Amino acid sequence: MTISEKSITDRTAPDLDDAARFEFVSGPRKGASVAIDRQIFFIGRSRNNNLILTDRSVSRKHAVLNYLDGHFVLSDLDSYWGVHLNGKRVREAQLEDDDLIKFGVIEVKFRAGVAPSQGGATVKGGRRLLVPILTVSALVLIVILYFTLSGKKSTSKDVSREIEFNYEQGIKAYNVEKNPSKARMYWQKVLDLDPQKSTPQARKAMNLLGNLSDNTGGQESR
Repeated sequence: MTISEKSITDRTAPDLDDAARFEFVSGPRKGASVAIDRQIFFIGRSRNNNLILTDRSVSRKHAVLNYLDGHFVLSDLDSYWGVHLNGKRVREAQLEDDDLIKFGVIEVKFRAGVAPSQGGATVKGGRRLLVPILTVSALVLIVILYFTLSGKKSTSKDVSREIEFNYEQGIKAYNVEKNPSKARMYWQKVLDLDPQKSTPQARKAMNLLGNLSDNTGGQESR
C-alpha cells in the first residue's frame, strides 16, 4: 500500500503547524500531514485529486472537502467503501478538530488549523480568534439576524423541497458528472428561489458559485 501526499493540482501549502490538514494515523505514512490549501479539496486514488491515496479501497474520486460558511464539510462522492467519521459511515458531515476519518481503509485525523485562503486571524487549532475580529463578527451577525428576522418571508415546504433538490443536483453535476455549467445552473436556481439566502442550501450555493472557477477537480470518477 502506497500513499502519496503530492498532486498535480497542488499549490504551495501553508505552514503545516498552522494550516488545516489531514494527519495520517496508520499505514506507511503514519504521522505525516497534508495541508488543506484550497476551499474545494478532492480526495481519491486518481492523480487529479488534491490528496492522493493510492490504495485499492479508495475510489478514484472518493470524497470532497468544502470550506463553507466558516466550516469544513466532507462529502462522500458515491465511493464504494464509503467515508467513515469517528466510526460511523456518513454521506456528508461537518468536521471538527481531531475527528477520525477513514477513506476506504486509510485512516486520517482532521486538524482544523487555519482555513484555506485566509490570513492569521484564526490561531492554531482554529479555536481562538483575536478579540477585535470576534467583536466585529458578533456585531455583523446581530445586524444580519435583525434584517433577516424582520424582513424575510417564511419559505413554503414546496419551495424548500425545490431548493434542496436543486442544491443536491448541483452537487451531483459538479462532483460526479464533472459538469460545472450544469452545476452552476442548479445552484443559480437555488439563489433564484431563495434570494435572501435564508436556507443553508442557498448560502452554500452562493459560496460554491464563487469558488466554481478555482478548481474543477479533474475528470475521473469511479
